[in-house]
Amino acid sequence: MLGGQQRPDIVATAMIEIRDIVVRYGAGRDSLTAVDHVSLRVERGKTLGLVGESGCGKSTVARAVAGLLPIASGGIVVNDIDYSSFRARNSREYHRQVQLVFQDPYSSLNPRMTIRHALGEALTLRGVRDRAERNRLTQQSLELVELSTSALERYPHQFSGGQRQRIAIARALAVGSQVIVADEITSALDVSIQAAILNLLRRVQRETEVSILFISHDLSVIRYVSDTVAVMYLGEIVEQSSTATLFGHPRHPYSSALIRSIPQIGEERRPAPIKGELPDPHHPPSGCRFHLRCFMGPTRYPDRIICVQESPQLIADEQPHRAACHFSELVPMPQQSDVVPIQEGRA
Repeated sequence: MLGGQQRPDIVATAMIEIRDIVVRYGAGRDSLTAVDHVSLRVERGKTLGLVGESGCGKSTVARAVAGLLPIASGGIVVNDIDYSSFRARNSREYHRQVQLVFQDPYSSLNPRMTIRHALGEALTLRGVRDRAERNRLTQQSLELVELSTSALERYPHQFSGGQRQRIAIARALAVGSQVIVADEITSALDVSIQAAILNLLRRVQRETEVSILFISHDLSVIRYVSDTVAVMYLGEIVEQSSTATLFGHPRHPYSSALIRSIPQIGEERRPAPIKGELPDPHHPPSGCRFHLRCFMGPTRYPDRIICVQESPQLIADEQPHRAACHFSELVPMPQQSDVVPIQEGRA
């Protein structure tokens, strides 16, 4: 609900499909494939969490979906309309439906514009020309994110980081977005303020049925906010499942290692970090890209040479739970599967 009225433009359909996209930087021999045949699907009113270490390609996915980067191949479909071309993803209609909320909202809010001006400009781009209607929708969007209308005459520097994120979310909702791409939007905030923003997103989602692609390196946040999770490693999706299934029993060694690396309250021993560094993305390893760091791979079990020779496919089981691992059935349950829960907070 927005201002006591149902948002039919959001509720009707709010789903995005990312189909086998490839994103490259540069050209020729020096080109870098940052996103390699990635497919994701976010249902209406649901949140898909995309998680992985820094440098794995998460933010590149976000920028490609937001129309800030071209895709070399593959497609993006919103509300059954194909927006695969770069030109289509820079159209007014696409940006009305898909909005990117950045990690640092201060850099995405014009410091010389009042909040009224910033939100009003977004509504004008949506096609709302009537000043009274713009003012009404502006006030309603602020109320939805629990900010007073007194904020309208202030400037971005007069707000805290958490308040600026609320304003960025309000701007995305004001234009009638069906999909919000949230790229590390809580990573620069204190823990209590993170909780407030996450609780706000969950409440807004219940009221508007907006779909959210939530990108983070923090598994505690991903577990709290997501209905489904996709794990990304070196440009590829290595595992996808419901949140409960992935955290209960991951089927890829990388996912298991990420979960086991989370520090736990009351644990005396330090969590085990993932060994090694991300390989050079310009020259990814043959076979499974994780095999050089894998606790189940050929460095520990020499007979598992298939991990070096063949790239595993992302295959679904009966759950459906998809994992790209030749030995997914042997992946142990993580020793530290209980992630510290996010608590209520205010920003």
